Amino acid sequence: MLVLRQYIVMNYLLRNLRIPVGEETGLELAISRKLGLPQNSFIIQQILRKALDTRRKAHPIWDYSLELSFPDCQPVSKDLSPYISEAWPELPTRRIASDPSIIGMGPAGLFAALALVERGFKPRIYDQGCSLDTRAKHVSNFWERGVLREESNVQFGEGGAGAFSDGKLTSRGNNPVVRRIYDLLVQFGADPAIKFEALPHCGTDGIRALVSRIRDYLISQGTEFRYEAKLRDLETEHGRLKRIKINDTWEDCSTLILALGNSSRDTFRMLAKRGLALESKDFAVGFRIEHPQSQINRAIYGNEKWAETLGAATYRLADGKVYSFCMCPGGEVIAASSSSGTVVTNGMSFSSRSGEYCNSAIVTSVGKEVFGSSLFAGMEFQELIERESFRQDFYAPAQRIEDFLKAKDTNTKLFASYRPGVESSDLSKIYPAEQTDLIKSSLQKFNAIVDDFSRNAVLIAPETRTSSPIRITRDKAKLCSISCEDVFPVGEGSGYAGGIISSAADAYKTASTFLIR
Repeated sequence: MLVLRQYIVMNYLLRNLRIPVGEETGLELAISRKLGLPQNSFIIQQILRKALDTRRKAHPIWDYSLELSFPDCQPVSKDLSPYISEAWPELPTRRIASDPSIIGMGPAGLFAALALVERGFKPRIYDQGCSLDTRAKHVSNFWERGVLREESNVQFGEGGAGAFSDGKLTSRGNNPVVRRIYDLLVQFGADPAIKFEALPHCGTDGIRALVSRIRDYLISQGTEFRYEAKLRDLETEHGRLKRIKINDTWEDCSTLILALGNSSRDTFRMLAKRGLALESKDFAVGFRIEHPQSQINRAIYGNEKWAETLGAATYRLADGKVYSFCMCPGGEVIAASSSSGTVVTNGMSFSSRSGEYCNSAIVTSVGKEVFGSSLFAGMEFQELIERESFRQDFYAPAQRIEDFLKAKDTNTKLFASYRPGVESSDLSKIYPAEQTDLIKSSLQKFNAIVDDFSRNAVLIAPETRTSSPIRITRDKAKLCSISCEDVFPVGEGSGYAGGIISSAADAYKTASTFLIR
């Protein structure tokens, strides 16, 4: 029952505004009906979230959360609560006399640079890989001909690993820093709907366009981009940074932001040799599972016709320690190796998500009880799996999921989007028995959640780069390395984020504490 009380200036959060797909009558009318108020009695301040509920087959429903204001009344309803906006985090500022240097041109590096130029700095940003256009040619050559460039590939180069992904922009947080990241993405050309969609994405084509615009803007503000420029060493003295070695040249540097990718293994080893505190951390490993997209559309929507209205269907599955990750509707499984003699898989799709197949990672967490307690044990576990998965010409081991579950060989021809190609293999030999058994058990349970989940599905191995196996230990308040107060580890590779948005937010927050002396 709706009760009107004396007016108090306050905005409200409205949850559970549910509108069946195909019956959209406008948000104002839907809110009016839900609250029993005339449409001119409230103002929609912003859409906070728009999610698709597909639990009732063939009857999808949009579920909205909104921020509303009521100029002339204070309503009471079970689905209304005061809207409280989280404050910007309070962090100590740091005044520096010279422009900072940034290692890495992924989301963390680019958004650290954006925060710096807003504060009047002209940073230098380095990456061991190439510019985006040149890098794309290298990646294409790898996929088509198996010619890998170890410094410029899916993992390394301008745009980071996200430039060859689905461009998913999801984040578990909705704090002011995250909202600022979304605002900036929209400013550089992203669809404004990413600010409220439950599963926002840009596609790999959209991400690359954003990266190009951000780079052009940063250059216009005095940022120096240095490609094929690898951090090979650094020198500290009494806990202060003195200089860095880029390729074969030492350069003066008094403030360094480490926006590394999670594949920066030789850099992690170099940092450890130079005395920076690092620690190992848990991560997840598993497989890529690929289905015909039409099959998933039918299983999720109940009727494939909904794909014409809603686009390719997605899913998110979890069973204890096993879960799906980085689902790419209408996409392809890609070769993501960064070193010779290894195989790594990932998922990618374009903004249209119009491909014949869809894929997702099916992974389980591994920790010290699996890979050991030494600092680089997790990283070495990754490397071992990737080497043992290598097939000639970077072919990936693959198996029909039904054969994997029954422990039998796949003798029929495998159809998969992965390039250069796949080779029928026994995937139960890729990981330790405990992890393999966990994944098998969960895959069987997923059949009860998504109809015929195992049918027509192919597993492709290995999925090992879900997150960094290393964390560069930093001071919780100052955000600098506990070993060197002039070095600032940020983003996914440094162990403080997982994905495009969280990496960008972590770096932007850190760089926002810098002020010109």
